[in-house]
Amino acid sequence: MKVNLKNILVIFIALLASELKLHATFTARNRCNQVPPDPKTIKKDLAEPYASLAHLPLNMGTGVFSEANKANLEHFIKKYTPKTIVEVGAFLGASAIFMASIMPKDGRLYAIDNWSWHGIQYYSEANSENAGTKAAKTYEQFLSNVKCFDLTEMIIPIYMDSIEASKKLGLIADLIYIDADHSEEAVYNDIIHWYPKLSKSGIICGDDWEYFDSVRRGVIRAAKELGKEIKFDHNFWYFVF
Repeated sequence: MKVNLKNILVIFIALLASELKLHATFTARNRCNQVPPDPKTIKKDLAEPYASLAHLPLNMGTGVFSEANKANLEHFIKKYTPKTIVEVGAFLGASAIFMASIMPKDGRLYAIDNWSWHGIQYYSEANSENAGTKAAKTYEQFLSNVKCFDLTEMIIPIYMDSIEASKKLGLIADLIYIDADHSEEAVYNDIIHWYPKLSKSGIICGDDWEYFDSVRRGVIRAAKELGKEIKFDHNFWYFVF
Protein backbone atom coordinates (compact mmCIF):
# COMPACT_ATOMS: atom_id res chain seq x y z
CA MET A 1 0.00 0.00 0.00
CA LYS A 2 1.47 3.33 -1.08
CA VAL A 3 1.29 6.13 1.47
CA ASN A 4 0.69 9.63 0.14
CA LEU A 5 2.72 11.80 2.53
CA LYS A 6 1.38 15.01 0.98
CA ASN A 7 -2.24 14.04 1.75
CA ILE A 8 -1.33 13.01 5.28
CA LEU A 9 0.40 16.36 5.84
CA VAL A 10 -2.64 18.28 4.55
CA ILE A 11 -4.95 16.35 6.88
CA PHE A 12 -2.58 16.91 9.81
CA ILE A 13 -2.43 20.66 9.21
CA ALA A 14 -6.24 20.86 8.93
CA LEU A 15 -6.67 18.98 12.21
CA LEU A 16 -4.08 21.16 13.93
CA ALA A 17 -5.79 24.35 12.73
CA SER A 18 -9.14 23.07 13.98
CA GLU A 19 -7.63 22.20 17.36
CA LEU A 20 -6.05 25.64 17.69
CA LYS A 21 -9.36 27.31 16.86
CA LEU A 22 -11.18 25.23 19.48
CA HIS A 23 -8.47 26.05 22.05
CA ALA A 24 -8.76 29.77 21.34
CA THR A 25 -12.54 29.65 21.69
CA PHE A 26 -12.33 27.66 24.92
CA THR A 27 -9.76 30.09 26.35
CA ALA A 28 -11.93 33.09 25.50
CA ARG A 29 -15.01 31.48 27.04
CA ASN A 30 -13.13 30.39 30.14
CA ARG A 31 -11.77 33.89 30.76
CA CYS A 32 -15.23 35.43 31.21
CA ASN A 33 -17.34 32.29 31.88
CA GLN A 34 -19.69 33.17 29.03
CA VAL A 35 -20.36 31.70 25.60
CA PRO A 36 -20.62 34.16 22.68
CA PRO A 37 -24.07 34.12 21.04
CA ASP A 38 -24.69 33.07 17.47
CA PRO A 39 -23.37 35.94 15.27
CA LYS A 40 -26.67 35.85 13.32
CA THR A 41 -28.55 36.95 16.46
CA ILE A 42 -26.34 39.95 17.26
CA LYS A 43 -27.95 43.35 16.73
CA LYS A 44 -26.99 45.14 13.52
CA ASP A 45 -28.24 48.65 14.32
CA LEU A 46 -25.52 49.55 16.81
CA ALA A 47 -24.62 52.94 18.21
CA GLU A 48 -21.13 54.36 18.04
CA PRO A 49 -18.38 53.56 18.77
CA TYR A 50 -19.50 50.01 17.95
CA ALA A 51 -21.33 50.70 14.68
CA SER A 52 -18.38 51.66 12.49
CA LEU A 53 -16.01 49.08 13.92
CA ALA A 54 -14.76 46.36 11.60
CA HIS A 55 -15.28 42.90 13.08
CA LEU A 56 -12.22 41.31 14.70
CA PRO A 57 -11.93 37.67 15.82
CA LEU A 58 -12.66 37.16 19.51
CA ASN A 59 -9.47 37.68 21.52
CA MET A 60 -9.57 37.99 25.31
CA GLY A 61 -5.79 38.13 25.68
CA THR A 62 -3.58 36.31 28.15
CA GLY A 63 -4.12 38.46 31.25
CA VAL A 64 -5.36 36.87 34.46
CA PHE A 65 -8.99 37.25 35.54
CA SER A 66 -8.88 34.94 38.53
CA GLU A 67 -11.49 32.55 39.84
CA ALA A 68 -11.53 34.45 43.15
CA ASN A 69 -12.38 37.65 41.29
CA LYS A 70 -15.16 35.93 39.34
CA ALA A 71 -16.62 34.32 42.45
CA ASN A 72 -16.62 37.50 44.53
CA LEU A 73 -17.94 39.73 41.76
CA GLU A 74 -20.69 37.22 41.01
CA HIS A 75 -21.61 37.14 44.71
CA PHE A 76 -21.82 40.94 45.00
CA ILE A 77 -23.66 41.43 41.71
CA LYS A 78 -26.25 38.72 42.31
CA LYS A 79 -26.82 39.73 45.94
CA TYR A 80 -26.93 43.52 45.52
CA THR A 81 -28.03 43.79 41.85
CA PRO A 82 -26.07 46.96 40.98
CA LYS A 83 -27.67 49.02 38.20
CA THR A 84 -24.53 51.10 37.56
CA ILE A 85 -21.05 49.56 37.51
CA VAL A 86 -17.84 51.47 36.85
CA GLU A 87 -14.79 49.50 35.80
CA VAL A 88 -11.54 51.48 35.96
CA GLY A 89 -9.15 49.66 33.62
CA ALA A 90 -10.87 47.51 31.00
CA PHE A 91 -8.10 46.11 28.73
CA LEU A 92 -9.74 43.58 26.35
CA GLY A 93 -12.99 43.30 28.27
CA ALA A 94 -12.91 39.95 30.10
CA SER A 95 -14.07 41.35 33.44
CA ALA A 96 -16.46 43.88 31.87
CA ILE A 97 -18.15 41.15 29.81
CA PHE A 98 -18.36 38.86 32.86
CA MET A 99 -19.98 41.55 35.04
CA ALA A 100 -22.33 42.87 32.35
CA SER A 101 -23.51 39.32 31.60
CA ILE A 102 -24.79 38.80 35.16
CA MET A 103 -25.90 42.31 36.19
CA PRO A 104 -29.55 43.46 35.77
CA LYS A 105 -30.45 43.73 32.08
CA ASP A 106 -31.49 47.37 32.47
CA GLY A 107 -28.13 48.19 34.09
CA ARG A 108 -25.10 49.86 32.55
CA LEU A 109 -21.40 49.20 32.93
CA TYR A 110 -19.03 52.09 32.20
CA ALA A 111 -15.64 50.77 31.09
CA ILE A 112 -13.10 53.52 31.70
CA ASP A 113 -9.65 53.28 30.16
CA ASN A 114 -7.30 55.20 27.91
CA TRP A 115 -6.09 51.81 26.60
CA SER A 116 -2.61 53.27 26.05
CA TRP A 117 -0.75 51.61 28.92
CA HIS A 118 -2.43 48.27 28.26
CA GLY A 119 -1.75 48.56 24.55
CA ILE A 120 1.91 49.37 24.95
CA GLN A 121 2.40 46.46 27.35
CA TYR A 122 0.26 44.03 25.36
CA TYR A 123 2.08 44.65 22.10
CA SER A 124 5.52 45.05 23.76
CA GLU A 125 6.12 48.31 21.92
CA ALA A 126 7.05 50.59 24.82
CA ASN A 127 9.95 52.18 22.92
CA SER A 128 8.39 52.07 19.48
CA GLU A 129 7.14 55.04 17.48
CA ASN A 130 4.15 52.84 16.62
CA ALA A 131 3.16 52.28 20.25
CA GLY A 132 0.16 54.61 19.97
CA THR A 133 -1.11 52.80 16.90
CA LYS A 134 -0.70 49.44 18.58
CA ALA A 135 -2.49 50.72 21.69
CA ALA A 136 -5.42 51.87 19.56
CA LYS A 137 -5.79 48.30 18.33
CA THR A 138 -6.33 47.20 21.94
CA TYR A 139 -9.35 49.53 22.16
CA GLU A 140 -10.69 48.20 18.86
CA GLN A 141 -10.28 44.64 20.12
CA PHE A 142 -12.14 45.54 23.32
CA LEU A 143 -15.05 46.95 21.31
CA SER A 144 -15.10 43.92 19.03
CA ASN A 145 -15.10 41.52 21.99
CA VAL A 146 -18.08 43.35 23.48
CA LYS A 147 -19.86 43.07 20.11
CA CYS A 148 -19.13 39.34 20.00
CA PHE A 149 -21.05 38.92 23.28
CA ASP A 150 -23.88 41.23 22.16
CA LEU A 151 -23.43 43.53 25.16
CA THR A 152 -23.09 46.84 23.31
CA GLU A 153 -26.20 48.30 24.95
CA MET A 154 -24.93 47.51 28.44
CA ILE A 155 -21.19 48.25 28.21
CA ILE A 156 -20.42 51.94 27.64
CA PRO A 157 -16.74 52.52 26.78
CA ILE A 158 -15.25 55.76 28.13
CA TYR A 159 -11.95 56.52 26.36
CA MET A 160 -10.50 58.71 29.09
CA ASP A 161 -7.96 58.75 31.92
CA SER A 162 -9.36 57.51 35.23
CA ILE A 163 -9.01 60.74 37.20
CA GLU A 164 -10.32 62.89 34.34
CA ALA A 165 -13.36 60.61 34.05
CA SER A 166 -14.03 60.77 37.79
CA LYS A 167 -14.19 64.55 37.54
CA LYS A 168 -16.12 64.91 34.28
CA LEU A 169 -18.70 62.13 34.44
CA GLY A 170 -21.73 62.64 36.62
CA LEU A 171 -21.91 59.00 37.64
CA ILE A 172 -23.06 57.51 40.92
CA ALA A 173 -22.03 53.86 40.91
CA ASP A 174 -23.35 50.90 42.86
CA LEU A 175 -20.13 48.97 42.25
CA ILE A 176 -16.67 50.24 41.27
CA TYR A 177 -13.99 47.77 40.17
CA ILE A 178 -10.41 49.08 40.13
CA ASP A 179 -7.98 47.34 37.76
CA ALA A 180 -5.99 50.00 35.89
CA ASP A 181 -2.42 51.24 36.42
CA HIS A 182 -0.90 49.03 39.15
CA SER A 183 1.56 51.57 40.58
CA GLU A 184 0.98 52.53 44.22
CA GLU A 185 0.25 56.17 43.43
CA ALA A 186 -2.17 55.31 40.61
CA VAL A 187 -4.11 52.79 42.70
CA TYR A 188 -4.33 55.24 45.59
CA ASN A 189 -5.52 58.05 43.32
CA ASP A 190 -8.06 55.85 41.54
CA ILE A 191 -9.65 54.89 44.87
CA ILE A 192 -9.56 58.40 46.37
CA HIS A 193 -11.12 59.99 43.27
CA TRP A 194 -13.76 57.32 42.63
CA TYR A 195 -14.83 56.55 46.20
CA PRO A 196 -17.00 59.73 46.42
CA LYS A 197 -18.85 58.45 43.32
CA LEU A 198 -20.23 55.43 45.20
CA SER A 199 -23.89 55.17 46.08
CA LYS A 200 -24.75 55.04 49.79
CA SER A 201 -24.50 51.25 49.94
CA GLY A 202 -22.05 50.91 47.06
CA ILE A 203 -19.12 48.53 46.80
CA ILE A 204 -15.56 49.47 45.82
CA CYS A 205 -13.25 46.58 45.02
CA GLY A 206 -10.39 45.61 42.74
CA ASP A 207 -7.82 43.20 41.38
CA ASP A 208 -4.19 42.16 41.94
CA TRP A 209 -3.98 42.21 45.74
CA GLU A 210 -1.67 39.18 45.70
CA TYR A 211 0.22 39.89 42.48
CA PHE A 212 1.52 43.40 43.14
CA ASP A 213 3.00 44.88 46.32
CA SER A 214 2.33 48.30 44.79
CA VAL A 215 -1.40 47.55 44.56
CA ARG A 216 -1.53 46.51 48.23
CA ARG A 217 0.32 49.66 49.30
CA GLY A 218 -2.02 51.87 47.28
CA VAL A 219 -5.16 50.16 48.63
CA ILE A 220 -3.89 50.33 52.24
CA ARG A 221 -3.03 54.05 51.93
CA ALA A 222 -6.47 54.85 50.55
CA ALA A 223 -8.24 52.70 53.17
CA LYS A 224 -6.44 54.47 56.02
CA GLU A 225 -7.32 57.89 54.62
CA LEU A 226 -10.98 56.92 54.14
CA GLY A 227 -11.24 55.04 57.43
CA LYS A 228 -12.21 51.79 55.73
CA GLU A 229 -11.48 48.16 56.55
CA ILE A 230 -10.01 45.96 53.79
CA LYS A 231 -10.96 42.37 53.11
CA PHE A 232 -9.38 40.21 50.43
CA ASP A 233 -9.64 36.81 48.83
CA HIS A 234 -6.48 35.88 46.95
CA ASN A 235 -6.25 38.53 44.22
CA PHE A 236 -9.59 40.20 44.96
CA TRP A 237 -9.88 43.04 47.51
CA TYR A 238 -12.78 45.18 48.70
CA PHE A 239 -13.67 47.73 51.38
CA VAL A 240 -16.08 46.53 54.05
CA PHE A 241 -19.35 48.40 53.60
